[in-house]
Amino acid sequence: MTGLRGRRARDERAERLVTDVEQLRRRTHTAGPGPYERSERRMRVALLAPVESPHTRRWIEFYAGQGIEVYAISLPAAGAPAPLPPLVRTAYLPTLRGEVPSPRAVTRLRALLDQARPDVLAVHLGGPYGLLAALADRHPYVVLAGADLTADVGVSSAAGRRALELALRRADAVCATSRLLAAAVGRHTDAPVSVTPLGVDTDRFVPAPRPPDGRFLIGTVPAPRAGLDRQTLERAHQELTDRPGADPADLVVLGSADAGLPGALARLDALVVGTDRDGRALVALQGQACGVPVVAAGTGALAEFVRDGETGFVVPPADAATLANRLAALRDDPARRARMGAAARDHAVSSYTWVRNATLMLDVFAGLGPGAS
Repeated sequence: MTGLRGRRARDERAERLVTDVEQLRRRTHTAGPGPYERSERRMRVALLAPVESPHTRRWIEFYAGQGIEVYAISLPAAGAPAPLPPLVRTAYLPTLRGEVPSPRAVTRLRALLDQARPDVLAVHLGGPYGLLAALADRHPYVVLAGADLTADVGVSSAAGRRALELALRRADAVCATSRLLAAAVGRHTDAPVSVTPLGVDTDRFVPAPRPPDGRFLIGTVPAPRAGLDRQTLERAHQELTDRPGADPADLVVLGSADAGLPGALARLDALVVGTDRDGRALVALQGQACGVPVVAAGTGALAEFVRDGETGFVVPPADAATLANRLAALRDDPARRARMGAAARDHAVSSYTWVRNATLMLDVFAGLGPGAS
C-alpha cells in the first residue's frame, strides 16, 4: 500500500506540473491575458549557449515542444551536433580558434538578435558567452548560472572574473541552480536572482534490482576540487572493511561516460559524492534518481541536493571516521537503505526534473517580457 500511495502521489505531482506548464505556455499566446500579448505570433526565446551541451539541447527541445520560437546561437561545436527539433533556427558566431570568439562575434550577435527580435535572450554564463551578451547590449537578457563562481572554468584569472562580473551586472535577471549559487551571484548584480534547480532525466536514471551477490557496493566519482578526496574515502573504506563480522564492501570509481552512467549508478548500494561544484554535483541527483542513498560532503550545493538522514547523509569533507560510520549504517541495515533509496528517488522526481527546471526558467522569461508587471 505504501508503494501504491507513493506512485499515486508522484502521478499527482506530475499532473500538476504538466498543468503548470500548459498554463505558462498559454500565457505566451494572444488567446488570453499574459505578459506576451503579441499580435498573431508566439513567444520568442534566443539561447546564447553551446549547442552541443546536453543542458542547452534539453532547453531547446522543451521550449520548442511548448510552441515557443527558439533561436539557438552558439560558437561552433567541436564535432557535428545532433539534429535539433524542426523549426529551431541555429546560427554560429565567428571564432579565431576553438572557442575564442572573433572580434566580429559581437557585431554578428547584435545583427542576429536585431533580426530575430526575441522576447528574451537566455545566456549561458560559462566560457565567453556571458561576456558576448554583455557587449552586445541587447535586452532583456537572462544569465543562466550553473557553476560555483569561485571554481568555474575561465574565472581563475582577473580578466575572466571581470568578464563574468560584467555579464552579471548588465543582466536583467539571473537563474541559478542552487541557493548557494544564487547568493554568490547576488553579490555581483542588482538584477533579481531566481533559483532554478538542476534537472535530471528521471526516465533514464531509474532504479534497478541490485545484484544478489551479498556484497555492499560503494561508488564514487572523481572530485577535481575541494571536498571528500580519494584518500579520505579510501581510509573510510578500509575502516569499514576491517570491522569484525562485516559483510564485504567494494569500492568502484565511476567513469564520466554518460551512456553507461545510469546502469552503473543503479547497481550501487551507496554513492559517495565529494565535489563542491554544481555541475559535477549533478551526479548526486542522478544517483538519487536511481534510488541510491547518497553520502555527500557538506561543501557547495551538495547539502541542498541531499536530505541528511532522509535521502542519504551529509558529512564533513575530511572526516574518514564519520564517513565510515554513515556507510556502515547503510550496509548493516538493508531496510533503512531501501527506505532511503525510495525517498531519494521521490526527491529527485519531485524536485529535480528537466521539466521543472525549464518551467521555472520560463517563468523568469515571462516576467521580463512586454507588459510584465
